[in-house]
Amino acid sequence: MKTEIYQELKFDYINHDNEIIINQELKKFLKNHSEEKYFDNLSYILLEIANNANKANLKRVHFNKMALNIDSDSDYKIGMNNFIQKLNQDTEKYFTLVKKTGFFVKIELVLKNDVFKILVTNNNKILSTEKDRVQQRIKLSTKFKTMDEIFSTGLDTQEGSGFGIILSLLIMKKIGLDKSFFKLNESEDATTFEISFPIDVLNTEKNNILTIALIKEIEYVPQNHRRVILLEEYLNQKEFTIDQIHDVIERDPSLTCDFLRILQSNASLISNKITSMKLLWENLDIKILKKFISAYKLNKIYINDSNLKLIEYIKDHSFEVAYYTQFLAKTWNMTELAEVAYLTGILHDFGKIIILSISKEIIKRIEKITGKKEFYSFLFQDLTDHYKHSIIGERLAAKWNFDHAIIDAIQYHHFPLEATGNKELVYLIYMADCIYYYLRNKLEYTDFESEILEYFKINSQEELDSICDQLKGYIKENYQIEIEA
Repeated sequence: MKTEIYQELKFDYINHDNEIIINQELKKFLKNHSEEKYFDNLSYILLEIANNANKANLKRVHFNKMALNIDSDSDYKIGMNNFIQKLNQDTEKYFTLVKKTGFFVKIELVLKNDVFKILVTNNNKILSTEKDRVQQRIKLSTKFKTMDEIFSTGLDTQEGSGFGIILSLLIMKKIGLDKSFFKLNESEDATTFEISFPIDVLNTEKNNILTIALIKEIEYVPQNHRRVILLEEYLNQKEFTIDQIHDVIERDPSLTCDFLRILQSNASLISNKITSMKLLWENLDIKILKKFISAYKLNKIYINDSNLKLIEYIKDHSFEVAYYTQFLAKTWNMTELAEVAYLTGILHDFGKIIILSISKEIIKRIEKITGKKEFYSFLFQDLTDHYKHSIIGERLAAKWNFDHAIIDAIQYHHFPLEATGNKELVYLIYMADCIYYYLRNKLEYTDFESEILEYFKINSQEELDSICDQLKGYIKENYQIEIEA
């Protein structure tokens, strides 16, 4: 385990002088770890969060001074009417009062096991009104892509928390951090805002170099050798059925993906895009199957058995998500998307399979080419990094000439609001994927993007649960799958 590096700053209040100290310590911290180039962006975010924590403390001083109950809705409206005005008029007086009251703002900078954390704590429990406001801003932030878009809106900036949080999240996005890295933790006597991320996520340039190198190296999708042998056994039987072949391929995203690669990468085999399993079967003949088996046996392009259990889980997950898309497409009158959604459901996580399947020989080759010995760490340090496996999947799908809609859905199935095209398919795959985890109690209703729920006219958790109950019945009846939490 690597040594934990920890820096703590504690202030009675945040003023200009203390902001200078915060910036000095942040710059020193980043410089010590060769990440100083991110100072401007992280400084803005840190100061914004610190000043919000400071303002929360000052707000409570203001309510005490006004003899108002901050927990009362009516008193809260009265107190907030002149809070900013009074604070601007008597700033130093408020600072004196907050110091006497014992309130503080604590900033922690932590680097442990290559994970960088920024934590800002004030010793007051966040109000439900304040929490709702923050969560609304976090959700609203996904609608904006530029500063101009934010400033052109008529957002309410009362309490100073309108633009600040949204701007912070937009800046995070620009340096490779989505809203999942931003957390709010609360207790009875404190509130902490936390930004936590692997340090290599920041280094977009390094990630791009390594990702590009990986994409160049991957020419085939590694396979489970047992399934390749099973295909060969079926083909060697005198009375095999084509349905047996189809069942083996369809239940395995690696096989589906690689046969799609073979067909779409070769214009002499097929000129049109394959957007359904039906089209795949129409173009996949016995000759191609036998060539595929011979190539894999010759080159031994097999997955590492040490990751087999996790890869099999991902494959089962993908197959089930594909089933979900068919049900959801029918439920939401999107039947024209049912076939492409089913194929995309099978393929949506194949970037994860690539990450888990890549051979040590390829890793060594990439490290030699790029001169970067940290490639193994880059690849495996955080498999749950949604951006990383989505980008790897998207770039390989583009390299192999997959249909554009499928490429978009692979890239944006974790970040659907960022999609600029093929939104219906992206949203459908996103919902099917989320529902899979929701049914297993790994996602909450509040974790779903509110804009996507609105798109599908889901207005409450009860409505989502009703759809899930129908889905479970459909899956059990048609595919004999029992979904257990």
